Amino acid sequence: MSEDTQPEVAPEQAPAGLTRESIVRFKREAWWQVTFPVVVVAILSVAGLVLLIVLGGRDGISVVADYSLVLLLIPVLLGGLLILALGAVLIYVISALIRAVPPYTGIAQQRMEQIHRKVDEITDWIAGIVISARSLLAGLNVYLRQAGAMPDVEPGQPETKPDQEVT
Repeated sequence: MSEDTQPEVAPEQAPAGLTRESIVRFKREAWWQVTFPVVVVAILSVAGLVLLIVLGGRDGISVVADYSLVLLLIPVLLGGLLILALGAVLIYVISALIRAVPPYTGIAQQRMEQIHRKVDEITDWIAGIVISARSLLAGLNVYLRQAGAMPDVEPGQPETKPDQEVT
C-alpha cells in the first residue's frame, strides 16, 4: 500500500472543536473528579469496617448497626409523615365538598323527580292509546264474528267444536 491511499475504515476522529489535548485533559479530570473519590471512599469504607470488626467486636458492630438503622428509618418516617399530611388534606377537602354539595344534590333530585313524573305521564299516555286500540280491535273482532261476517276460527287454526279437544 502506498502512503497516499486511505484505509477502508476511517479512524475515530474527535468531534469538531476538540483537539487531542482537550480529550486527554477531559479524561484526566474525569479520573480525578469522579473515579478517584469513589475509589478512595470505597477503600476507606472497607478499612473502617475491618477496623470496626477488629477493634470494636460485636458491641461496636451493634452500635454502628443501630445508628445505620436510624439513618435508614429517617427517610421512611418522612415519607410516612408526607402520606399522613396528604391524607389529612384529602379529609379536609372531602369534608368541605360534603358540606357544599347538598344544595346541588337537592336540586338534582328535584329535577330527576320531574323527569320521572313526565316519563310516567308519557308512558301512561302511550299505554292508554295501545290499550284503547287493542280493545277496539278486539270488540270489532267479536262483533264481526257474532254478525257472521268473520269466521270463528283464525286462519291457520284447526276448527274445533266447544266440546272437542285439539290433539
